[in-house]
Amino acid sequence: MGKLDDIRRENARKLVASVDGPANFARKVGLTDSRVSQLLGKKFTRNIGNVAASQIEAAFNLPDGWLSAEQNSNYQYPTNSPPDKALVSDQGHSSYADISLAYVTQEELQILTAFREANEVGKEMFRSAAIAAPKDAKKLQAIFKP
Repeated sequence: MGKLDDIRRENARKLVASVDGPANFARKVGLTDSRVSQLLGKKFTRNIGNVAASQIEAAFNLPDGWLSAEQNSNYQYPTNSPPDKALVSDQGHSSYADISLAYVTQEELQILTAFREANEVGKEMFRSAAIAAPKDAKKLQAIFKP
C-alpha cells in the first residue's frame, strides 16, 4: 500500500466521522455499505482509486484532489449542515500539492454560504459592502477586480 492510498483512506475516514458513520457516508457518496467496508473498514480489501476518490469529493463538494492531499489537522471537516462550505483554497487546484486549507468560523461559513447562493446582483452587493468597510481597502479592491 502506498502513501497516496494511506492519505486517501485517512481523509475518507475523517469524512465518515463527519457524517456520523459509514452508513451515512455510503448514502451520501452513493456507495453500498459493503463497498465502504472494502475501502475503509479495519480489514479493508481495496484501495480508493481515482474514480472512487472523485465520487467522494463530488459528494462532499470538495475540490478535485482534496482526498489525495494531506489535510491540516485544524480543518473543520464537513458536517451534515452544510456539508460543503468549509473548504477554502487560496492557491487554486492546479495540483495536489497546491491545495491550502484554512479554518473557517461559523460566521464566515454563513457569509460564504449566502454569497454562493446569491444571484449576480446579490454577489455585487457583497463585493460593494466588503470594499466599503474593509480592514484593507486596496487588498479587497484587488480581490474583487473584474
